[in-house]
Amino acid sequence: MEALKAAVLRQDPAAYHEAKSLGKAAIPALRELVQHEDAGVRRIALTCVGETGAPEAVELSLAALADGDEQVAAVAVGNLQPAVDARHQGALFQGYDKSPYGLIRGFIALLVGKLDKAADAKELQKRLKAEQDPDTQEYGIVALAKLGDKPSQEAFVSRLHASQGRERRRILGHAKYIGAAWLLKPLLPLLDDPEPQINLNVDGMPGPQKDVRSCDLAATLAAKLSGKKFSFPVEEHAIYSAVQLDEVRKFLKTAP
Repeated sequence: MEALKAAVLRQDPAAYHEAKSLGKAAIPALRELVQHEDAGVRRIALTCVGETGAPEAVELSLAALADGDEQVAAVAVGNLQPAVDARHQGALFQGYDKSPYGLIRGFIALLVGKLDKAADAKELQKRLKAEQDPDTQEYGIVALAKLGDKPSQEAFVSRLHASQGRERRRILGHAKYIGAAWLLKPLLPLLDDPEPQINLNVDGMPGPQKDVRSCDLAATLAAKLSGKKFSFPVEEHAIYSAVQLDEVRKFLKTAP
């Protein structure tokens, strides 16, 4: 335990392995360290909390959503991603109300969206009506769209179609989070977008550029959302031929 505390206090990433090895036994020491005056120590300590896999990790991470340091709060969001459920909704909204960071409030909105039928969409809508931060507004629209709010779904599709460049990649990531079949038809125009998004070349290696384009990302997402089996393999970061994209295009034209 002393080795763990010493590693956290010197902000040594080696603390992560130590916390994982100790598991629940590490929680008493980490509970103290997540209150440390140094934000760097709190960040390492909270990351260690997530590594323990202990039930207390949820409680400590919910409390840290309102941390005065944005990086610490971001670690809390990451810890909660696989563990949040309806029991934590009140604490999520408390963290939202207390956080001074628009991006963190947006991330919390996404956590609420993951609660699906258990989510209190009205409480989220109430907060978003008062929001001025563009990050929070964007993520809030995404969360509400996932929860079935029709105006938010329409707003999301408008943002998707208006997006350009790297912004489009981010919006497509939101579409993956929403994961609903109503997005199939809106993906159709993106199959005509050849904008490079992800470079697959190894840094410094010669040879032709291999870029995953917006159209490729849209085609992969269409297959994932629909469960449709195409005549070609569909893989993450695949680059499709014009013939393959046309097969996806024909399918999407028949989508409801």
